[in-house]
Amino acid sequence: MGGGYAKSIDELVDFFSNTLGYHQVKTSLKTALLRSKVASAVDELIKWGFMERDGELVYATELGRQVARLYLDPETAARYIGLLKSMQKETVSAYLYIVLTAPDFPRVRRGKASREIAEEVLSALDVEEDEEFEEIVKTVAMLRAWIEEEDEDKIYERFEVAPGDLRVYLDLFDWLGNAAAKLAGMIGLEGHRRNLEKVTARVIYGVREELLELVTALRGVGRVRARILYNFGFRTLRDIARASVREIASLPGFGEKLAESIIEQARQLVKF
Repeated sequence: MGGGYAKSIDELVDFFSNTLGYHQVKTSLKTALLRSKVASAVDELIKWGFMERDGELVYATELGRQVARLYLDPETAARYIGLLKSMQKETVSAYLYIVLTAPDFPRVRRGKASREIAEEVLSALDVEEDEEFEEIVKTVAMLRAWIEEEDEDKIYERFEVAPGDLRVYLDLFDWLGNAAAKLAGMIGLEGHRRNLEKVTARVIYGVREELLELVTALRGVGRVRARILYNFGFRTLRDIARASVREIASLPGFGEKLAESIIEQARQLVKF
């Protein structure tokens, strides 16, 4: 339906009855079981707003087509939408928590869940405090450390998440955080869309909010160099555009060639 393969329950049953999984089921009632499961799944998708029914026909809504385009599991998409709609307080930890509820993310299991972060999430979202909640909160704490610019070695020491494993989290968050932001925009939650985009960018680059302009705009400037620039007073693209090559090249971790490059980039971006 979302992919254009079928337009009714009967067509869906015919489609799935030609799959390997169907033929591996060893029961004479498998057609009836398949029809029951298909009908139940369609009802769920209709309840979530991803499909609509018109007599015997069923078809994807625009929201449902967007879920398919984003390669999201419908249950994950529905959970994202439900949490965003019920959100009572806009906090970084709550946005991290929402995105991390997807089963695609591995869970951080070391240590105890941060009580401070747990309270922050509980005050913002209508969620239950159970074992899964604690595991997600631990994962939130790890990503909070990352976006507060904690060193990778320190993150490994605290959470046993190695740099290679951290990259898995960042790549998944790039996909799912931006997907959640697009869903928020589609259902009219523009504030949540903007906040999710900002939080996702912070996760991708591992920076505090004040460094986003530098790391997203300048090639050759990551979290470490952006922090050096910021701490030495070069806090915006305009600050860098006004700087001399000598000023930037003298900073730790910079040289003349890189200084020339980022100054030229900044001048082009701010029409200096």
